[in-house]
Amino acid sequence: DSQLRERAEKKLGMEAGSTELAPEMPPEKMKGFIHELQVYQTELKLQNDELRSTRDELEKSRDRYVELYDFAPIGYFSVNQKGFVDEANLTIASMLGVARSALIGQPFTCFVLKDDQDVFYKHRQKLLKTDAPQSCELRLVKKNGHAFYARLECTIITSKADLKQIRTAASDITEHKQMESQLRRAQKME
Repeated sequence: DSQLRERAEKKLGMEAGSTELAPEMPPEKMKGFIHELQVYQTELKLQNDELRSTRDELEKSRDRYVELYDFAPIGYFSVNQKGFVDEANLTIASMLGVARSALIGQPFTCFVLKDDQDVFYKHRQKLLKTDAPQSCELRLVKKNGHAFYARLECTIITSKADLKQIRTAASDITEHKQMESQLRRAQKME
């Protein structure tokens, strides 16, 4: 931009910062100047078209990402250092039987079964202390009061302002737990 500005000022015969045209400009030089302005205007139009195209591609890419995030078969959510949900996809909202907007700003512990609060607390403390990815299995509670087993895969993301955010992938493992229980019962019968 600055080089372009300098070239334009040079073509005009102006000093940097001056707004006055050169005292006398021969007609041929004026024609050349007008031609240069037209070329510059066309270049700007082409650049604007390219920027619009790039913006449209970015919007399409963002929309694809949002669809992948929201409709993934796994629940995704982010919790701040205080334990409040910052972000959530539609899958975790569906798993918990609430609207996504009902999750945002709520303490995640509201959705952890009371008997498993200690498991979650210890998991969260270890995660924040080590900054290493952690996983745990516990029971979450749906809005209707039904509990289900979930596996949480968590990782810490630290912002430039040294704020930590816990990003979590949650899977419903209720069927898996039920099969384990049936297998143990069958083994005891043998």
